[in-house]
Amino acid sequence: MGKQNERPAGGPGGQASGESHASAGVVAAGGLTPSAVDLLCVGAFNAIETEIAIVDPDGVIVAVNEAWRRFADENGVIPGHGVPGTGIGANYLDACVDDGAALRGDQGLSAHDGIIAVCQGRLSRFRLDYPCHAAQQQRWFRMSVTPMGASAPNHVAIAHTDITEQKLSELANGQRAQFVRTLTDNLPGMVGYWTRDLRCGYANRHYLTWFNRTPEEMLGLSMRELMGDELFERNAPYIHAVLRGEDQQFERTLTRPDGQVGCTWAHYIAHRDGDEVLGFFVLVSDITERKLAEQDLIVARQEAIRANQVKSEFVANMSHELRTPMNAILGFAQVLDMDGSLDSSHRKHVREILQGGRHLLKMINELLDLAKIESGRIELTLQAVSLDDLIDECWSLLGQVATSRSIRLLRGECTGISTWADYLRLKQVLLNLLANAIKFGRPGGTVQLSCDVRGSMVHIRVSDDGIGIAADKQHRVFHPFDRLGSDRAQLEGTGIGLVITKRLVELMGGRIGFESLEDRGSTFWVELKGHREHGTALAESDPATLDDSPVVLVPPDASGRRPHVLYVEDHPVNVAVMQGIFEHRTDLELREAHTAEVGIEMARTDPPALILMDINLPGMDGFAALSMLRSDIATRHIPVVAVSANAIQGDIERGLAAGFMDYVTKPVDINHFLRQLNVWLAAGASAHCAPPT
Repeated sequence: MGKQNERPAGGPGGQASGESHASAGVVAAGGLTPSAVDLLCVGAFNAIETEIAIVDPDGVIVAVNEAWRRFADENGVIPGHGVPGTGIGANYLDACVDDGAALRGDQGLSAHDGIIAVCQGRLSRFRLDYPCHAAQQQRWFRMSVTPMGASAPNHVAIAHTDITEQKLSELANGQRAQFVRTLTDNLPGMVGYWTRDLRCGYANRHYLTWFNRTPEEMLGLSMRELMGDELFERNAPYIHAVLRGEDQQFERTLTRPDGQVGCTWAHYIAHRDGDEVLGFFVLVSDITERKLAEQDLIVARQEAIRANQVKSEFVANMSHELRTPMNAILGFAQVLDMDGSLDSSHRKHVREILQGGRHLLKMINELLDLAKIESGRIELTLQAVSLDDLIDECWSLLGQVATSRSIRLLRGECTGISTWADYLRLKQVLLNLLANAIKFGRPGGTVQLSCDVRGSMVHIRVSDDGIGIAADKQHRVFHPFDRLGSDRAQLEGTGIGLVITKRLVELMGGRIGFESLEDRGSTFWVELKGHREHGTALAESDPATLDDSPVVLVPPDASGRRPHVLYVEDHPVNVAVMQGIFEHRTDLELREAHTAEVGIEMARTDPPALILMDINLPGMDGFAALSMLRSDIATRHIPVVAVSANAIQGDIERGLAAGFMDYVTKPVDINHFLRQLNVWLAAGASAHCAPPT
C-alpha cells in the first residue's frame, strides 16, 4: 500500500528525480519530431484528462501527456520531482516489477507481460485493475494498453484511469448483495423477484432447490417456462392481480422436478414506484409437513370420533342389555319384599339383593353418563339457578342417608345467590359431592355446604371432617376408576363419580378443586359464573349493570373519525347485545361482519382499532381467521380478542395460546368488558406504533 501522496511506480508521472521535461506539453524523444499536423495532435493529446504514456518496444517511455506529467508531480514522494521510474527515458517494464512498485507480485508481472504482448502484436489490447491504497484513502486504478498502429510500429499507449469511486460502489453493491443473499438463503422458504414482464430477477437457495435450477439458469427465466403452462394458468389470476398492485396470498400444490408433490403457501407482494408496479416479490413457504400433520390429525380425529361412536354405542347397548335382566332382578326382589309371609331371614336376603341391584344400576347410569360426556353427546341448558332451591332438593334427598350414618348436615347462608348452570347437572354435581362427604365422613361428624360471591363468580364448598385423602394420592382424585384404596375399606363406589363431576363443571364453564388432610377431612369446591337475583349478592358485578366508574374516552384521529371496532359474529342476537354495549361508548364505532372471510377483508381495507372474534363461525373459524390476520403485514398489529361461548378452561387456554390478546366468555360480563376495552385499545395502539420486527 502506498502513502496518500504516492503514485504507483507503474502509474502515470513525470521523470525520475533529477530528470526534466522537454516541454509543458507532449514530451517527445527517440527521433519522433512533430510536424505541423503533429502539433494539432499535441493539443488534443494534452486535452485528454486520462494519464497517458507512449512506450517503445523495449518498454522505454518516449512521450507522456500533460495529465500524466501533472499527476506525477502531484503524487511524487518529493513534491515537484514526480514519481520515480515514470518519466521520459525511464523503462516502464522495469518499473512494473520493481520491488517498490504499487503493482504487487502477480499484478506487476501481469502488467509487464501484457505490455510486451501488445507491443509484439500477440494481444490487441490489455487491461488490468489494481489497488493502490494510500495511508488514509482506498484507491483503485485501471491500466489500459493499446497499440499505436502504423504511425509508431510496436509502440503502445499506456493509460491509467482512477476508478476508485466505481470500485467503492461495486464493493458496496457486492456487500449489499451478499447481505441479501445470506439473509434470504437462510429464511425457511422461497424468496424471489419477478419483473413486470415476468422474468426472474432474483431467487434464493430454496427457490433454486425446489425447481432444481442453477442461479445462471434462473436469472432472466420466464415464469411460464419455470412453472409450465398448467401451473402458470392456475396462478395467472394472482399474477394479474399483483401486477395491478394488489398483494396476494394463496395455497398451492406444486410438483417438484423430481416428481415429489408439496404444498405451499404463497405471498405475492407488489414492488411499486409511486403508482407504477415494477414487478413483485414472491414469498413461498413449504407447508407440506404441516399439511401432512393436519391430515394425520384429521385421520386421528376421525378415528377418535369413530372410536367414541363405537364406545357410545357399546355402552348404550350394554346399558340396555344390563337393564333388561336388572328389571327382572329388582322387580321380583321388590315383589318378594312386599310378601308378608317371608320370615326375617329370607327378607334380609331379599333386601341384600335390592341393595346390590340398586348399586349396580347406579354404576350403569354413571358409565352411561361418562360415555355421553366423553363423546360430546351430553346436552346442557344453561340458565339462572337459585342455590337456595337447589340445596333444598339435595337436603331432602340425602337427609335420611346422613341420619343413618349419624352425620349432621349443615348449610351456610346462600339466600339470593344464583349461578349460571344447567339445573339438573348442577344438582348431580352437588349430590355427588355431598354423598361422597357423607360416605367418607366420620359417624357423629358433620358435612357442611356453604357458598359466597367472589367478583363475578359463585364459590360453592362441601366440607367434611372424615378420613381425608393422603397427600401421595391426591393427584389421582380425578382419575377414572381409581378409588384411592377405598375398596379395601368396603365402601361402595365406581371410582368415576368425581370424574363425571369435574367434566360437568367444566362443561358449565366452571372449575373444581379440593383441599384435604389425611384424618382431618376434605373440602371440595366448585366455582361457576354468578347470576344476579332480586338485586342482591351479585349486584356489584352484574353483567346487566354498568360500572359507575368514569370511562376514559378515546379521542378521534387527525381526520376527526372515531376509532372503530370490528365484531365478527354470525348470530344476530349476539350482535344486538354487542351493539347495546357499544351504545355506552359513543367515542367508538362498532362495525359487524357475519363471517371470518368478510371480517378479514374489512380489516385489510380499513384496519380497525380492535377486532372482537367469535370462535364458532360458518366457514373459516376464529382460530384460522386469527392466523390469517397475523400473517398479513397490514393486519398483524391489530389486537384480536376472542368472544365465545366455548367457556371450558381448556378452550380459554387454547385461545390464549393461539395468540388472542384476551378471551371473553359468553354471556359477556359488561362491567369487565368495558374496563378491559381501553386496555385492549391501548395495547393495539402501542403495537401499531412499534417498529416492525
